[in-house]
Amino acid sequence: MKPLLTRAEARAFDAQASEVGGVCSLLLMENAGRGAAEAMARRFPDRLERVVCVGGPGQNGGDAWVLARHLRCAGHRPEVWLVGDEAKLRGDAKPNWESLRAIGVPRYVLTDARLPELERDLARASLVVDGLFGTGLDRPLAGRFREVVNALGRARAPKVALDLPSGVDADTGAVLGAACQASLTLSFGAAKPGLFQHPGAALAGEVEVLSLGVPAPVDCALQLLERSDLGRLLPVRAPDAHKGRAGHLLVVAGSPGKSG
Repeated sequence: MKPLLTRAEARAFDAQASEVGGVCSLLLMENAGRGAAEAMARRFPDRLERVVCVGGPGQNGGDAWVLARHLRCAGHRPEVWLVGDEAKLRGDAKPNWESLRAIGVPRYVLTDARLPELERDLARASLVVDGLFGTGLDRPLAGRFREVVNALGRARAPKVALDLPSGVDADTGAVLGAACQASLTLSFGAAKPGLFQHPGAALAGEVEVLSLGVPAPVDCALQLLERSDLGRLLPVRAPDAHKGRAGHLLVVAGSPGKSG
């Protein structure tokens, strides 16, 4: 079984890793972004020539900035778009955003007037990174954020979502206003329930869990049953067993007018 972290559990996991485990939050973000860059290189080795990273003002955007830095260090030429107010960047996302200027990664801050420019960049992209929102989103997208998610959906290049496709509820898989189809979702620390409940399951594409450098919790409320788990639940039958030795099943079903 694999652990599934709810929104609240993911927040507690990050806090515990920093406060109890002694792993600073900046290192957790570094591990997330580096792991995502490596996973993208494995999955899309022929699509790294023009990666467009679109990030939000929070920590999910910070993961995208780290990813872009590692792509640049590997010799690629990514470009990044911030959807939000640059002056309000806080926490670990801020130094990672600033680091991109020092190493020559093109940075753009989205305004209403620049939305067509973002659309042109997305249309030319070989690969798109969705780093707008992760587990923290708990209300429907609106305004510029919804417009950007719709623009991401119109991009023809494969999309890699960080933690969750932006707009998918981490706990339920519901679409919060808008969401776009990802080819690959890279979930940090542990997978989230919304990635395995529709419509989120259909929007996530392939799901890969990346380590943050600390063990994933084992006492979370939800676990994902895998094929190997189900196999262990089934008793082994002898090759020459008769059906009468395997037990009996009584089924009481149906209702008037519904004989099936």
